[in-house]
Formats: sequence, C-alpha cells, structure tokens
Amino acid sequence: MQAKQEQYPSDWAEDTLIHPWERYFARMIDTTLHGWLFFSVFGPIFGEKQNIIFYSFLWCFGAALINAAIMTQGTTFGKWLFGIRVVDSNLYPLPFNILIRRELYVFVKGFALGIPVLNWICTYIEYVTLLHQGQASWDKKLGTKLLYRPSSPRQKTLRIIGFIIFCICVVINLLYVFVAMIASLYW
Repeated sequence: MQAKQEQYPSDWAEDTLIHPWERYFARMIDTTLHGWLFFSVFGPIFGEKQNIIFYSFLWCFGAALINAAIMTQGTTFGKWLFGIRVVDSNLYPLPFNILIRRELYVFVKGFALGIPVLNWICTYIEYVTLLHQGQASWDKKLGTKLLYRPSSPRQKTLRIIGFIIFCICVVINLLYVFVAMIASLYW
C-alpha cells in the first residue's frame, strides 16, 4: 500500500506566464543526463554498429523511463534547477502510471521517437501549442499541471546554473557526434 503523499507547499504556484524555454532546458538536461546513464548501462548490449535513428530512439526511450522513475520523488535534476514540479489537478505528486504515460507522450509527440530532424518539427509544434493554449498537449490530455518555485535571487541563480549545464550538455553531445562521425570514417 502506498503512503499518502502531501500536497506541495503553497508558495509553489501555477504561473500565469508560460515558461517554454525553462521547460525545454530542464527537459534537455534530464534527457541528456538520463540518456548517458541509460547508454552507459545498456549501450554495450546493443553493440556499436547501429544506425543513428536506432540510437536516438533508444536514447530518448531510456531517458523517458528514467525520468518517470525519478519524478516519483517529485522532480528531476533539470526541473529542480528551473523550479518546476509536475502535479495532478489536486496539486499532488503524480503516480508512476501517469508519469510513465506523460513521459511516453513527450517521447512520441514532443520528440518524434527521437528521430533526427523530425523531432525538431514536433518540438516546434508543441512549442506553438504551449504558447497558444497555455499547456502542452500531454499535460492537457492527462490533466497535469506545472508548479513553479517563487522567483527569488536563489531561483535566478539556479536558472543561470541550469542554462550553463544545458550549454555544456549540448557541447558534449555535439563533440560526441563529431568524434563518432570521424571514427566511423577511419574504423
């Protein structure tokens, strides 16, 4: 039997402003870190000679599973940095079955199964949906809400740190792709 979880503190609030970039940066930090974790464990099982679409799919799928598992604790590292919590309509943490559904919706609708280029198109469509409807399609479908930590000097500092970590993740991923491309030419 699962213990009853408490609502989040009242100083966390639904913000009337839409924060698409904070959400995106938090998601990319989590996807990158959790993708690295997933690949460090399961990558050797699949071998080195798979195509990029397979690896992109596997990367996003593994990250989605890890995100759902971690969010049962209320947040992920990226969301914590940007002061974001995902809750149900009564402001309680989401149960695992809703978390996994949410992550899979993000994986399919937001990332297009990790397929390169197509995922940029889907991300842009969801960005427009978020701006016009005030909610991502998966949050609307599942009845989930996002709460934001109140703005403060500490929160602003965490956002800056989060953006720096996001940039580092992008650079490392680009270097990895570049090195993998060069290596494939010579080996």
